[in-house]
Amino acid sequence: MPSQRQVGARQPRPAGWRRQAALAVGGDSAGGNFAGRDGHQVCRDAGIKLAAQVLLYGAFDVRKDRNPDIRGPYFGNGDVEAKLNDVRASPILADLKGLAPAIMGVGPYDFLTSRSVSATSRP
Repeated sequence: MPSQRQVGARQPRPAGWRRQAALAVGGDSAGGNFAGRDGHQVCRDAGIKLAAQVLLYGAFDVRKDRNPDIRGPYFGNGDVEAKLNDVRASPILADLKGLAPAIMGVGPYDFLTSRSVSATSRP
């Protein structure tokens, strides 16, 4: 009987081979914001390669949002402008060097469409 290879069976590794950790992150809406912001920062700080991002209708730039129904619950009282300009609220302001490729999805009638589209054009 011919030799058969099992799916998922361990194969010998070449000499000098080293395992490289890689991670993909994803999220939708506020989760898209968190994944885009935290995934990059955590991976960079831990020395893990961020391989990919899947970001669906995220709030990547909340500085333009003047909707009081969103601003109040999310940012509370006080210096709201400073909070809006914080990279944790608007990840589009972050240093994007070395950022992993992203699949970004948004519906044409979602109120975040323009923000998601503008995030794709950031150099």
